[in-house]
Amino acid sequence: MLYLFTASNDSAIKNLEATIEKTYPISTCLADLDADTVTKLKDNELHENVCMWGATPGSSNVDRWEKLKEGDGILAYSKGEFKFFGTIFAKTHNPDVARKI
Repeated sequence: MLYLFTASNDSAIKNLEATIEKTYPISTCLADLDADTVTKLKDNELHENVCMWGATPGSSNVDRWEKLKEGDGILAYSKGEFKFFGTIFAKTHNPDVARKI
């Protein structure tokens, strides 16, 4: 499946720049992640920096997030163009990590 997300407002654009355009230092959050996610990151040498995106709770966001599966494609749209394409490597629901980011 291919999913599209937009980064249109100032906050979303700032997050896009901080967590996708530049990698995010996920190593600062490892203590807050579940063991399976940490193992997966380490096994794939992604425990230092990753590209990632989060969503705020909302009925359509929650529904979409629940449907996302590892291996699905993602298109990021911002400022009138498609900026990034990626593949879902892993996902986790973690409010503590979301607050840190």
